[in-house]
Amino acid sequence: MLETDESGLVRWVVSETAAQGRGTDRLGLDRAETVQTFRVFVEQFGVSTEERERGMVGFGVRKVLHVLRFPIEAAAGRVAEFAMGRWENKYRSYGLRLTNPSTFLAPAAGESVAAGQLAELADRPILMFVHGTFSQCHTGFHGIAEDQELLRELHQRYQDRVLVFDHPTVHVDPADNARWLLERLPADRPLTLDLVTHSRGGLVARQLGRHDVAAGAGRPAPSVRTLIHVATPNAGTVLADKQRLGDLLNVFTNLLSLFPDELVSSSLEVILEVVKHCATGALGGLDGLAAMDPASPSLRNLNSAAVPDTGQVRAMTSDFRPAEGAGPAIRALDVLVDRLFGASNDLVVPTEGVHRAGSYVVTDPLVIPSESAVAHSHFFRNEQVRRQLAQWLPPGN
Repeated sequence: MLETDESGLVRWVVSETAAQGRGTDRLGLDRAETVQTFRVFVEQFGVSTEERERGMVGFGVRKVLHVLRFPIEAAAGRVAEFAMGRWENKYRSYGLRLTNPSTFLAPAAGESVAAGQLAELADRPILMFVHGTFSQCHTGFHGIAEDQELLRELHQRYQDRVLVFDHPTVHVDPADNARWLLERLPADRPLTLDLVTHSRGGLVARQLGRHDVAAGAGRPAPSVRTLIHVATPNAGTVLADKQRLGDLLNVFTNLLSLFPDELVSSSLEVILEVVKHCATGALGGLDGLAAMDPASPSLRNLNSAAVPDTGQVRAMTSDFRPAEGAGPAIRALDVLVDRLFGASNDLVVPTEGVHRAGSYVVTDPLVIPSESAVAHSHFFRNEQVRRQLAQWLPPGN
């Protein structure tokens, strides 16, 4: 069920038993009726002076409910946990592609540059883009592609040694993503990489430099000369907690209202598949999302080590506030997410957690000011972000 309140904020609701991970409460197909029970809460809470000034009084009370019908697998539990993986492998498969300014936005899934071709480029640094959750490179880095001057400059700077790495983000964790990539790199010629990452893509990039991951792939770890974290959940995000998965889906669904129309369908497809997955009551099989949980063992392990003293590591983050004139749905979303985090955030990732995570501390981060209204999925549409990327990447290669 999809609920919409009077502000336009939307939220997903799964049946009671599915939310508890106990499968679905649909009756058998041989029964005359099927029954599912949904609990829709009407939230009532005090409104601060700031929230009152933002026009949030009364939001969330009056609701419109939309019932979505779709076929689900008859078997739940362990069997249903494989459904998300099958979908991602088919529609969000791996791809590694060399680009030029005219092909940067082409979907890359299913395409991979040959290791031999990469070996021929190994004597010079390579620029690689790594996207985040529910995304692909041609959608996640659309803001860079729209800046034709910057796009041409980067390709000229690297002499078209520019890679985009597409990968599934929901059912496999960042170490598995990194291992797939490493297995396709030259076995005898370590690459030198400059990495521009967004969101969860920064965790994938950090795994690339781990020697145990490289050893598992049978390849030497690449030399990471520059790593740029843009909104990376280095300290995790509370939205990735298994009990907060609904909040994660709600936030990303509402953020779609800020996307250009041509980018909405691609992200919405994978969100809907996760919603269907949750509707079966299967809470497993989402390792790629669980890896961003602050309590994730793999994340704690990553953050037990300091930033490498070789190469350069940078970070960009923001404290989102809606722009003047923003619609009531985004204003309502900002209020609700602030209450979930209890700290400044970009609607998905805590502001400080991008550059400070255990022993992993990135010095001199760029914090985009709140008045710029930069949300998690919209960094590259901001001119200051793009200008800073150009300055942080080495000038000549």
